[in-house]
Order: sequence, then C-alpha cells, then structure tokens
Amino acid sequence: MPVAAINSYEEFAQIISSGKSVVINFWATWSGPCRTMSPIFERELFSWTGSELVPMILPVTYTAT
Repeated sequence: MPVAAINSYEEFAQIISSGKSVVINFWATWSGPCRTMSPIFERELFSWTGSELVPMILPVTYTAT
C-alpha cells in the first residue's frame, strides 16, 4: 500500500472530508525518529489493505531563522 504525501491544504481538506478514516504521519527528512518510524508506519499499514483507511504523510519542512 503506497503512502501518499499531502501537498496542499485543498488536498488535505478533500481527504479528511471523504468520510473515510485517515491516518496522518507527520514526517521530516531531518528527524531521526521520523526516519526510524517511517518504514514501521508503512509496514503496519499493509494490515489495513482493503479497508476504508487512508494513510497519508504530511512532510514537515524546517527553515532555520
């Protein structure tokens, strides 16, 4: 089951208003815990294949100020 990224507010609004259960993984390439959890998150979602569950990731960016 591929996990798609949410790339805009409009896409996010459409997904959460679909009536399906949504699991969102807030993810950042610079975060060690995120890199550790990502494969576990994706592996565990395979048990939900065929359900009304919609897995998504929300990429988090970091800008140093």
